[in-house]
Amino acid sequence: MRRPLRQVSKKKQDFLDGLPDDVVVFILSKLTSTASSPSDLINVISTCKRLNRLGLHRVVLSKAAPKLFAIKAKNWSESAHRFLRNCVNAGNLHASYTLGMIRFYCLENRESGLSLMAKAAMKSHAPALYS
Repeated sequence: MRRPLRQVSKKKQDFLDGLPDDVVVFILSKLTSTASSPSDLINVISTCKRLNRLGLHRVVLSKAAPKLFAIKAKNWSESAHRFLRNCVNAGNLHASYTLGMIRFYCLENRESGLSLMAKAAMKSHAPALYS
């Protein structure tokens, strides 16, 4: 007697959906802490809605490496400013320093820029202490 062939499921299984959010956040925070360019995070968060949501989680943004903020002046935009603000709000010292420098020197918003650099310096961020 022959067994009937199993029907192959037409729906593809996504193994990412099986991972809990905290595991994905942990993985993304490791990615952002070792990022070598902004595109490292952009490529991940543009993949799907879930990665977009979790890629912008406070824990992930608080661990973001300085190279993640390497935005050229010609590419500066409101969304880049918003991203840096979100990182600052998450407690990222590199973002506080970077946004402080941008506001102080480029946008000529001296008070806000100085405040952000001072915030980073008070938590012993070396470049902020130097500047």
